[in-house]
Amino acid sequence: MIPLKRVIILFCLFLVFSSNTTLIFSIEASYFRTTRYSHESIVEKKSLSRPELFILSQRLILYEKPHSPPPELGYPVLFLLHGASQYPFSWFFPFNSWSIQQSRFSEKAIDAGFFIVAPSSGRPINPGPHAWSSFIDDVNESEDLKLFNTLFNWLENDVYFPIDLDHVFCAGFSSGGFMTSRLAKEFPDRFSGVLVHSGTDADSITFTPRGPEFDCNSPLNYSKDHPPTLVVHGEKDRLVPYECGLHFFEELQRHNITSSLLTDTENGHIWLSLQSEDMLQWFESLL
Repeated sequence: MIPLKRVIILFCLFLVFSSNTTLIFSIEASYFRTTRYSHESIVEKKSLSRPELFILSQRLILYEKPHSPPPELGYPVLFLLHGASQYPFSWFFPFNSWSIQQSRFSEKAIDAGFFIVAPSSGRPINPGPHAWSSFIDDVNESEDLKLFNTLFNWLENDVYFPIDLDHVFCAGFSSGGFMTSRLAKEFPDRFSGVLVHSGTDADSITFTPRGPEFDCNSPLNYSKDHPPTLVVHGEKDRLVPYECGLHFFEELQRHNITSSLLTDTENGHIWLSLQSEDMLQWFESLL
């Protein structure tokens, strides 16, 4: 049961981040204490609750490290990218049916020894929520791709406990899944493996005023250094057709990319929590 005080705080944060208000704030030190991050200054990260948070390039970044002592090489890193109707809180607080499943996965990942990092996307969908700019493949044009360059720098220089930079992973749901596929193409040397859940290759989608248009038949292209990829999809998905996830997997196989497919015959566009153990075992197989 989430304390009422924390619910109120999180609601206030939602109001802040759905507007263009300057993202410097202080909210009851017993829960959150943060400062703006820059290359010249290190974020104050002490005395924070679970999860901890800070601002990076005007984005909210939440993270949580495992409770167990770090292994010899440090904690492996797992980025978690939220869907278009969500914020990074969805990975930590069970507000609805989607976040219930996603927060359960995060708990399992933390218990398994993964350092979780959940950033906020930047492209607004008015009113309120944000989606990832996964349809832009130029690092100089996409603010989200630029954000990950800065996040990599944060991992390398400013994390105050041991992490394993040779084992960095990314998992994304829906819009976050499209973005994960984009990151795998743009930064293949940064990731040891990626998980695309209820999404597909971002190059299979054209975003129009009428909504997304899917091309789940045309050939896709992948470089030889594309990271291992797990495709997860519900067969009853009515938002992102299951056929698109299947086509994505088949194209990865055609290019001899290490890849696996995990499906659910009973569920649609929702995080498949019953498969969480299989997802984590797949990540662990790459350590």
